[in-house]
Amino acid sequence: MTVFNALNIFVNIWNPTTIRNKSLFKVGHHTWVIAAVNGLTKIINSLYISPIDIQLFFSLYLQNILVIMTKKVVLVQDNEAILDIMDQVLKEEGFDVTSSLTTEPIEKIDEIEPDVVIVDDYIKGNKKGSEVIEELKSVPETEDISAVLTSTAHDLPEKAKECKADDYIEKPFDIDHMIEVVKKNS
Repeated sequence: MTVFNALNIFVNIWNPTTIRNKSLFKVGHHTWVIAAVNGLTKIINSLYISPIDIQLFFSLYLQNILVIMTKKVVLVQDNEAILDIMDQVLKEEGFDVTSSLTTEPIEKIDEIEPDVVIVDDYIKGNKKGSEVIEELKSVPETEDISAVLTSTAHDLPEKAKECKADDYIEKPFDIDHMIEVVKKNS
């Protein structure tokens, strides 16, 4: 078994910390201190691994780490074209997006576990978006989920404040501003 394979087997979580110019990596239940020595990297238990193997190791696991770090967004809008644009832009920015023209994703909020919910005030259904956000913010299990209200209404800032939304996006919206608001609130 190569050291690279051993690292593959033991890796669960790694946390780099600096200790006297060395990087400490906690790998599963094992802690290995790695230091660069003459073009090789020495692992405390006398195994040696080349820098190329370390590069390969971290490039393979970086993808898994990024999946863990992906932020989830629930997106509910009243207009399919706007929904599609917002959905596509947020996915291109690396967000995991659940989008809908109805409040169905809101009803499944416990399953989805989003970092941020973006709701238009004039969504289809019995409730306005501001009412949906107000309900989310009044329940202890969902009160910490960031909520963003969208609308064309001139009084959007006041509506957002009244329903306890964390932020708002005025329509028509600037794509860069929308991305900034979502990143800030996720």
